[in-house]
Amino acid sequence: MTSGGATTKHVDDKIGPELNSNSPLHTPGYTWPFVNGPHQWCPGEHKFFGWLAQDANMTASNTPETFFGGGFTFDEATHVLTIPQVTFTKDTPQFDFMYSDIFTTEPINTPVPLEFKHLFSAFYITGENKQDDTEYDITSITISGLNNTQSATIDFGTGDVTPVVTYTDNTGSPGEFFFDFSGTDTTLSKEDGQKTLTGTYLMWPQKREYFTDAKLTLNYNYGGVAAPAKEIDLSSMAAWEPGQVKKLNLVFNVDQITFIIEELVAWNDNEKNIPVQM
Repeated sequence: MTSGGATTKHVDDKIGPELNSNSPLHTPGYTWPFVNGPHQWCPGEHKFFGWLAQDANMTASNTPETFFGGGFTFDEATHVLTIPQVTFTKDTPQFDFMYSDIFTTEPINTPVPLEFKHLFSAFYITGENKQDDTEYDITSITISGLNNTQSATIDFGTGDVTPVVTYTDNTGSPGEFFFDFSGTDTTLSKEDGQKTLTGTYLMWPQKREYFTDAKLTLNYNYGGVAAPAKEIDLSSMAAWEPGQVKKLNLVFNVDQITFIIEELVAWNDNEKNIPVQM
């Protein structure tokens, strides 16, 4: 967490809910104290901003320096945070990096409010069977062609409330996520409704043009017999925005032989359907 004027750093510290504080402004569950606080105000305008220093949900690589490597740097002169190149695969540690907005204020006698945003997007896969008296057993799913190697910069030097985030498309092989469901219960019946098939996986945001060569390959058994593999073209997929979790819902309906990619536009938004004819 840093604060200060346009060129001078006044506070460089960390905050967290597990810390103790003697400050009368600290309310557990509402405000977080500083590691080295409390700090005193000095006259003038102050800018507050920060980023995730540790992901408590992870068991390894739970700091940005460990996860991103030595290229994770903050330029004190320009206030630009550099996020080095990372390649996301199914086995990449799920480090949900977050950064704050910019709060500018004169000295105040209330807590400093900061709103945090997610740097990455995410996705998971579900299946739904709409056919009576028929079951489908999903054996494997492969998603290929995603732009899973990128880097970014976060510019806190702007005078605006929102820092400027720039994503850079880096050179790398298109990403492939292969899900083998051997030994797991992936049988779909109509009574199941939407059944979750995979966990949730972080991914760099995807522009719509990134899906030009992307596809989903589905292998499944029908009536106890392996059906021909189905390839679903993802080129019409809408962009995956930062802070959005996409639900890829495969809907089986024998009458129409149609699979549907359904996307959950955001954590708290409504759903949209994108029909894909086979």
